[in-house]
Amino acid sequence: MSWNEIEYVPWRQFSRMTPSILGLEITRLDALIRESFDNLVVRNALVRVRYELREFVADVALADSGTLSHETMMRLSAAILNVPLDEVEPGSPLHGSLRYILERLRSVHRRINYIYH
Repeated sequence: MSWNEIEYVPWRQFSRMTPSILGLEITRLDALIRESFDNLVVRNALVRVRYELREFVADVALADSGTLSHETMMRLSAAILNVPLDEVEPGSPLHGSLRYILERLRSVHRRINYIYH
């Protein structure tokens, strides 16, 4: 892809790609939640992120071809906003995992504007 080209995504590809990408992040969140945290704020935030992602994936599976409702898009936004980076020590393994998860969520979020059917 050239520097000035926009990568449009067909609906079929997006609807197949999203569950697999976000499914991996849900699994990663499951593992982080299972670890014992002294900080309940972090744990509760991770549970919220996981919930919103599960709901988003379910909504995408039920969506009409190429159309995501405002409520569906807000689920992904809520997941992004609830990633508790500011509650974790920078440079820690948990911080690195959360940054990676956040980047994957943002990647999916950026593609929404470029879906076509």
